Amino acid sequence: FTEAPLRMECGVSLSPVEVAYETWGLLDADASNAVLLIHALTGDSHAAVHVPGDRPGWFEGAVGPGRALDPAKHYIVCANWLGSNYGSTGPVSKNPATGRPWDRTFPQVAISDMTRALKALADHLCIARWTAAVGGSVGGLIALDYAARYPEALRGVVPMATAFRASPWV
Repeated sequence: FTEAPLRMECGVSLSPVEVAYETWGLLDADASNAVLLIHALTGDSHAAVHVPGDRPGWFEGAVGPGRALDPAKHYIVCANWLGSNYGSTGPVSKNPATGRPWDRTFPQVAISDMTRALKALADHLCIARWTAAVGGSVGGLIALDYAARYPEALRGVVPMATAFRASPWV
């Protein structure tokens, strides 16, 4: 999705970068109804069903008609993190230098790297300002980091079951 190098906290510049994502709803003409939904450690970009017969998602109780994240009102974007094995650039992706999967040589990923990848996705989707960034657990850490790094790019943040900092013991 982007050939522009992503400069990571560990000093590596990663390119190309792909971010797997799913969407629900329609984006308004002025892109004012976009919500960024960020999954927890065990999640992926599949937060809720799209059509009858689709497998349930991890945030099914909050995404759907009449729910907090209603596709009739919001354009909901749920993306996999950088470093994920669920479609975004990560250890199973091909290392452009070797042509083989990165495997254990994939660069160490920080929360800030995940945030910058999501900002690049927002730019790619022409979303200058999210209505909110919503995330739980590690997704909440990313949502808080997004709010701190790009305050002009968010109207609000909904962090759940998270903290702004965590020790290695967490």
